[in-house]
Order: sequence, then C-alpha cells, then structure tokens
Amino acid sequence: WVIENEQALHVANYELSTLSTNLSTTYEELSLLYSISGSMRVTQSPENFLLAVCSEVQEVMNISAAAAVVHAHPPAVHRDAVVIAGEIDLTPEQIMQLATTQITPMLGGNSRVVVENRFAWSNRPDLGKAVRIVVAVPLMGDQSLGMLLALNKETGDFNSVDMKLMSSI
Repeated sequence: WVIENEQALHVANYELSTLSTNLSTTYEELSLLYSISGSMRVTQSPENFLLAVCSEVQEVMNISAAAAVVHAHPPAVHRDAVVIAGEIDLTPEQIMQLATTQITPMLGGNSRVVVENRFAWSNRPDLGKAVRIVVAVPLMGDQSLGMLLALNKETGDFNSVDMKLMSSI
C-alpha cells in the first residue's frame, strides 16, 4: 500500500510539474501576443511595429537577435524592408540575402515554421558564422508578406515551444 501511494504521489508530482511548465509557457505566449496586439496602431509605420515585435520576440525567446523581412506590398510597404532587433554581425542587406537565398527555399511557399539548430549558410560560409541557429516563420496575408526570424538562442536549441510561439505571432 505504501509503495502504491508513493508511486501515485510520484506520478502526480510529475503531472503537476508538466502542467506547471505548460501553464508558464502558455502565459508567456499570451502575454507576448497581448503586448504585440496592444502596440498596434493604425498610424504607426509597419517598420516601427515590426521593430516592436522583434524586440518582444528577442526578450521572450532569449535570443541574440530577431529580424523581420518584409516584401514590398503597396500601399502599406512600397519597398522591401528589413527590421532587426538585437545584436548580430549582419547588415540588413545580408539579412535580406539570408532570407531570400537560404530561408525562402526551406519555407517552400507554405506557412510552416523552419527550424535549423545547426545552420550552415551554404553559399556564404564567411557570413554563416554570425548565424548558428535560426527559426523562421512566414508573415502571411492574402500572400506571403515576408518572414520573421529568430536568430541564435542564447541557451540550448530551438524547440517545439519556440516553434509554437513563432507560429502564434
């Protein structure tokens, strides 16, 4: 009887720990989405809004940088734009090149999340040192508007929680 109770207590503690972790993750996700939605203003430029989103993503996901690559889609955005929050040894032009040559083919024109925990920039190994790991998610409207990138997680690899968070954004 004591052994059965001890096993039941162990299972209950494990389930409680799992539920607590899931609740914490869901709270962070909802808090981030609330913060992002609260910063939306009709009069705000898309670049300023995306900079706020990238800054929030950088803080919540504990990454060195977040970037948004936005393709021209008048009347909102008249030219391709890159917005970067955080520290990374790449220029906006290099981030655009990363997005168009490496990430876009991986996205394959659909709305899935791409995770590369061992990223290698095949055609620019000199620039590949700046990006170790990356999560990319397309920004979708009626068509693809661009992508949101999370770069170089400070601790560990990107996981399914990070993928879910990026998809929600």
